[in-house]
Amino acid sequence: MTPRLGPAALAGALLVAAWLRLGALAREGLWLDELFTVRVATRPSWGELYAELARDVHPPLWFALLRLLPEGGDAGWRLPSALVGLLGVGLAALVARRLAGGGTYSERSTLLAAGLCATAPGLVLLDREARANAALSAAALALVALVLRPPPPRWRWTLGILAAALVNLHPFGILVVVAVAASLFVDPGDGTQLSRRGGVALVAVAAAALVPWAATTLMGQAEHFAASPWYTAPPGDSLGWVLTELADNQAGYLAIPALGLVLAARQEGPAERRGLVLVVVFSAALVLVPQAMSYGFAPVLRSRSALPLLPILLVAAALGLARAGRLGMLLGGLACAAQLLGSWHATRVETRMEQWREAAGYVEVHAAPGEPVLGNHPQLWRVYLADRIAVREVTDAGIDAAPGAWLLLGHDLDAPRGVLPEVAEAAARPPGAEDFDAFGARVRRVGPLSRELVLVVLDGGTGASQGTTAALWGAGGVEARSIRARGACAVEVRAHEDAAGAEPSRLRVRLFHGDTTLLDETRDVSGAAITTAAAPPVDTLGGDDSLRVQVDFVNDAVVEGQDRNAYVDGVRLRCGTSGGG
Repeated sequence: MTPRLGPAALAGALLVAAWLRLGALAREGLWLDELFTVRVATRPSWGELYAELARDVHPPLWFALLRLLPEGGDAGWRLPSALVGLLGVGLAALVARRLAGGGTYSERSTLLAAGLCATAPGLVLLDREARANAALSAAALALVALVLRPPPPRWRWTLGILAAALVNLHPFGILVVVAVAASLFVDPGDGTQLSRRGGVALVAVAAAALVPWAATTLMGQAEHFAASPWYTAPPGDSLGWVLTELADNQAGYLAIPALGLVLAARQEGPAERRGLVLVVVFSAALVLVPQAMSYGFAPVLRSRSALPLLPILLVAAALGLARAGRLGMLLGGLACAAQLLGSWHATRVETRMEQWREAAGYVEVHAAPGEPVLGNHPQLWRVYLADRIAVREVTDAGIDAAPGAWLLLGHDLDAPRGVLPEVAEAAARPPGAEDFDAFGARVRRVGPLSRELVLVVLDGGTGASQGTTAALWGAGGVEARSIRARGACAVEVRAHEDAAGAEPSRLRVRLFHGDTTLLDETRDVSGAAITTAAAPPVDTLGGDDSLRVQVDFVNDAVVEGQDRNAYVDGVRLRCGTSGGG
């Protein structure tokens, strides 16, 4: 490699890295994890941000940094990660240079490391997400670079700052610090890198930096996560699973890097040895330790959390390929070209992100004003819908009756347990004319909603109620209060009787809105459901608790020794868009 070609090729690799990471950041909308990041970072106060994370598993630093930046839409939220990811490519090249020493071998190693990390789809895709993974990876590379060539004594505090930042960036940050310190014990090097005592000090600083978060929040997070884990247990071959996922589930991307690792293992030089040691300790710390925790405590291993392993592996592979001279450079170039095509297709052509943005936009266009919208992650849907549309929790929608509603499902496309039957049916059906289906998101038009009302015996009445049913043995009745409904509503009463004489039992059915009587009808109990006419339209979904139904037994009597009684088997409000019941 000529002296002029090296810097130009390295600059080219960084330009490719910038194009892949910074271009078309808003082509696809934010997905579940990114929406959570935005939700936390936009809390009105620092206290609310802290409280939000207390119910999660993440430390606060990345969210706090994002909160300090101006909001810039989808691209704005992703830009910090993309810039940090671009920095990570430069840091990977720096690590390769410090491992390789000087000369042609160093130039080749640096260029290959930069090219492989610049184009690797697993790195590119995660660097483009509004999450802390890119920052974790870049900070890990920075720590490795500083450990390999420590700053002068008066600047050693930067190592402590970096270690403290790592543990407050990501739950796996402490594992990264431990991995770097462990590498010093496995291979103490040639005396130019940080001492073993310095490695122990790094771990101590990281642990101390974790104390404030651990003392106030971490234990509660751990208990909550253990009781209700979000992930499934990793497979037995977790290392293979993690590497395959970090290669965008395309094992072919790993073929030439694997060859580079084999070539590095066949050498006896200190550069290759140190590179392989880093691969081993990072694999153990970021994969095997979380795998053991997943089996003994709760599933904690996600491939994306082990992201720092990928650039370390690619740097070690670059060291091995560089030893093979021009053939190694050709093989590395082939790997970079294949990765570049894959990353270009993944970031500019394919649909990769869940389409919450498109689903939210569809509802915003088609939902009528005031029409209820239900969502499985209402706080996250509000990132796109803001205050323009109120999204209700699908499992606790606060709706007793409505002419219809919209259902938003993101990430989890099946309706959770505990929803109204109409909602479950809408979630399960194929898309209809008013529905919208997209990758990772779904919109369904839900038909009329109604539920059995909870009944309470009126003061002074003779009877008993049990949830949605009641027995009326004398004058008096039952009522359902604080009904949440929208539309022109009719009352449906299902009842049966103990007959006495020729006259049937009669029920008086009334619907009140505050002091206003919306409907008042008296009907015979005949075995068939009693359905009143529709009342004038109402809307009490916004918190008005003055809508109530009252059902009175109006002709209690004893005829020839027979006691006339009425039994209410259920009361339901059914609401339409206009006057029909």
